[in-house]
Amino acid sequence: MSSQQQTSPPVPSEPHTSDSDCSGEPLGKVCTVCGQFKALDEYRPYKGEGRFGKRPLCKVCQREYESRWRSKTKEYRQAQRQKRAVENKIYHQEYYTKHRAESLVSEARRRSAKKGIPFDLDEHLEEIRQRFEAGVCEMTGLQLDFHCRRISWNSPSMDRIEPALGYVYSNLRIVCYAMNAAMQNWGEETTEMVMRAWLEKRG
Repeated sequence: MSSQQQTSPPVPSEPHTSDSDCSGEPLGKVCTVCGQFKALDEYRPYKGEGRFGKRPLCKVCQREYESRWRSKTKEYRQAQRQKRAVENKIYHQEYYTKHRAESLVSEARRRSAKKGIPFDLDEHLEEIRQRFEAGVCEMTGLQLDFHCRRISWNSPSMDRIEPALGYVYSNLRIVCYAMNAAMQNWGEETTEMVMRAWLEKRG
């Protein structure tokens, strides 16, 4: 089946047959399928070539026509939906990966406004983007995952070295989400102490 096949049923053309009252106002027209003369309210509105702003087929014939068309093109339409779903997923994934820095800066801007803390990251967006492109956690050296839409342990995140100083470029480091979450409540020193104790005990 051609890739140009329509995904909605076409509208057949109609003969120029109608009837009018004495004032010239149309009373109805003949359906192009069943051949019956019917009042205009028996036709759906149409902005195409239908006369009097109505479809060529009456409502009954239109429903039957669309039912046959849906049955005939069911497999094609399902394939098109699946194709669009895959294409949309790929597009959004690529967009999200490419614009991860902008997305996190936008979120930091929102948080800064809500908390009333300093923010200057918009002035350093290009530098932040380059640091993201390096693709590694600046604290651990572990590879960051830019392809997962949901948060994972190695998702990229922006950490405030000193939380009270806000989201300013000199106070920023790009880290994996696991490190950011671990330091969020108790800071870097406490996190390091706990990790060292765990490693020593593990032996």
